[in-house]
Amino acid sequence: MTKFISILGLHVFLILVGQTINAQTNQWRPVSGARQDNISGMALVEHEGNKTVFIIVNDNKKKEQNHAALVTIEGRNAPKYAALKWNSSDDVGIDFEAITSIPDLKNNFMAFTSAGRVFQIELDLNDNSVKVIKSFDVPNIPQNSDFEGFALQKVNNVLLAVWADRGLDAKPAQLFWSRFDLKNYSFTQIDSAFLKVPYPIGNTRHISDVKVAESGAVFISSASDPGNDGPFASAVYFAGTFNSCNPSKIGFVQSPSLTRLFHFDYHKVEAIEFVSGADGGMAFGTDDENLGSALYLDR
Repeated sequence: MTKFISILGLHVFLILVGQTINAQTNQWRPVSGARQDNISGMALVEHEGNKTVFIIVNDNKKKEQNHAALVTIEGRNAPKYAALKWNSSDDVGIDFEAITSIPDLKNNFMAFTSAGRVFQIELDLNDNSVKVIKSFDVPNIPQNSDFEGFALQKVNNVLLAVWADRGLDAKPAQLFWSRFDLKNYSFTQIDSAFLKVPYPIGNTRHISDVKVAESGAVFISSASDPGNDGPFASAVYFAGTFNSCNPSKIGFVQSPSLTRLFHFDYHKVEAIEFVSGADGGMAFGTDDENLGSALYLDR
């Protein structure tokens, strides 16, 4: 009973926070009107004072196109978009759908493609470039998968990898998780769960990104994509909680009632990130196809 009340209390708190934030206006900031500058994943690089920098990935399908960029926000100014050079010509991914920071490893990130390939990349801010440290596939890729989320997080001192097949309409999303050994790039104790969101309705990708907080709380975005010109719709949910206290099994308690914390009309959210600090919050990025990209920073 105590556990149920605790989960219920957290759930109510998140709903109230979401309702308060949704009441605010003018949070969306156009990033680029060019389709190739879309935001399909984002991770925090720096947040100091009124300056926030994200590394983002693009889902461009050709090797010679841009695959990563920096987006910088200072105060109320419009975001600045700067493409990053990909300094590994022999190991170039396409159709990137997610990126996550690596705990305790500064300026290192894992970028993830729709096919399930992971690229550990190192950001060089002096050279405005990234280089590939290692590339590898997630394990046990199901047939006809279309991945859209990947996250790394330390939960109770255990490095946890979480990734998701997006699902579509009647087909639920599939959330995967595993312990991850960064030294050997190995996955162990792999498990999964299926998930369907109540909104948006129609052309629904049930998971378009996933992020995990240090507490183990899991947040997902969902999006409706009826075509390159929209109209799009998106929502953000608290999906459940991971617990790694049991050494033999990583537990996942799925939220019993998926309730929208945020919802956005006319935007296809494909990227979530946390921004810590008193003036931080949650940030979202979009791939609005022919309509370009935008960034929402709650501050």
